[in-house]
Amino acid sequence: PPAQPLDAQLQAGFAVYREALLRLWQGTGSEAEVWRAWAAFRVLCAGHHGPWGTRALNERCAQQLQGALPPGAPPQLGLPLLVTRNQGPWVNGDVLLLLPSTGGGLEAAVQRGESLQRVPLEQLPAALEGAFAMTVHKAQGSEFDAVLLLLPPTPAQGGGPSREWLYTGATRARQRLSLIGSDTALHQVLANPDERRSGLMRMLARI
Repeated sequence: PPAQPLDAQLQAGFAVYREALLRLWQGTGSEAEVWRAWAAFRVLCAGHHGPWGTRALNERCAQQLQGALPPGAPPQLGLPLLVTRNQGPWVNGDVLLLLPSTGGGLEAAVQRGESLQRVPLEQLPAALEGAFAMTVHKAQGSEFDAVLLLLPPTPAQGGGPSREWLYTGATRARQRLSLIGSDTALHQVLANPDERRSGLMRMLARI
């Protein structure tokens, strides 16, 4: 994706989260405020790999956050982590935020319904990845105030995101949706039906 427009949108999108995090670190904010700010914005991708994938985007966002931290703050402060499979008490899809502990250092905070829980870092599950950016598939069932949806170039051999993927990603946004991608990529997505639904319709037509 073009570096400058994307970086500017990432900076703007996560600005409220960074500000709430800094207030918490300085002792003038609350953890509840941080969680509300965290829920305000998300980056959604088609897959994990390549410059349009979650791994590259999560690394980019983590670098931006680290660059905004005040002197003396732990470099992992505010890092969001996504649980990627069920592990003991951890559920696939849980999001953890690394927040200041009462005894100094960091703890992992998890929000379950209306309750907030703290967990020592040594008790974190093994299967984790960044949570600034996630796939549209992983975001199903969630909503955010604003969403930045990345439309990757469609492979020359076909395939790629479908109209249903675009609809699912777009409807994760409660208030504002931004798209980054070429006109060609958007037209290809709109022209690409969901293969599972197309196959079902072909099967039903033969009955």
